[in-house]
Amino acid sequence: MAGIAGFIAWAAGGGLEPGERSGEIRRLPLVVSPPQSRPRSAVQRVTVMTWNIAFARGTNPDNNANEPSSRGVLKERLRQMGALVRKHQVDILLLQEVDFDARRSHHLDQLALLGKHAGLPYAASALSWRARWVPHPPWPPSKHYGPVVSGGGVLSRFPIESNRVLLHPKPPENSFIYNLFYLHRYSQFLTIRLGKRELQVVNNHLEAFSKHNRMAQARVLARRLTMGKGSTLRLMGGDLNTAPPEAQKKHAFIDSPRDDYRGDETLSLLRGIPGLREIVPLARYQEKERKFFTFPTMAPTRRLDYIFYDEGLKLTQTTFLQTQAYSDHRPILAVFELP
Repeated sequence: MAGIAGFIAWAAGGGLEPGERSGEIRRLPLVVSPPQSRPRSAVQRVTVMTWNIAFARGTNPDNNANEPSSRGVLKERLRQMGALVRKHQVDILLLQEVDFDARRSHHLDQLALLGKHAGLPYAASALSWRARWVPHPPWPPSKHYGPVVSGGGVLSRFPIESNRVLLHPKPPENSFIYNLFYLHRYSQFLTIRLGKRELQVVNNHLEAFSKHNRMAQARVLARRLTMGKGSTLRLMGGDLNTAPPEAQKKHAFIDSPRDDYRGDETLSLLRGIPGLREIVPLARYQEKERKFFTFPTMAPTRRLDYIFYDEGLKLTQTTFLQTQAYSDHRPILAVFELP
């Protein structure tokens, strides 16, 4: 027993605590030219994408048998994903489930690689999961995730001036041991310079398996954005891990029977933030909801990914992209005109 306890203490060492802290901001060396060449002083349009890339492990990232067979295969997949982002001339990319230094992804810095191939030179990290050794899946040990440094991040064509990362508390109903190795969910608050303007961008990855914990995170996020409302333009998005309250199907999904969104008020709480709008009006969603499904990629059954925008911005285009088997989530793209 002492040996097991010692292993657990060692393996979970270096973990993160809930709360807010500064996140890293980097300038990346690019391997391709930026997607556009508009002068910074004349920024009138911004293209935003949110994408849970599932650590670039494909459409079933929790299955270790689906792990890329080599470092080269994973690097090529990230290159292709970066090319897709660049093709759509994305200016600001919100990312969830990104490995910075993990055994399961050959210790590649996925945020840096994506930025270099997408032509987006500014990178802000949101570190939310760190452990010396993650013993998952339990058997065989050779398939363990092992050391993990992971989280999310934002890539931008425009300078990132600040990066604050809020790590949300883990679900209290989880066992103590489970939570030692479980990732934090996060909200990442950035200030991005658009010429003479500032844009507040909030990148989120909310709780997936506890709707009570997810709603608590939404309340914190809604309170933070309501209190911070001012003259600065705002964008918010990410993987919110919830279905719209008007969704026709909210439980008993074949791909994930444990997912149940009945009684989940997460999206209603976020829709109540003053001055923010969702890119899909309620009437359009009710008319043809399947058009807006984002998960799972190859045969989507529900929407988990969202973008909200400030009423001071003008939405000119919304695209729910169909992609190859890069991730278990489809990306969303929105284009805005600045006032």
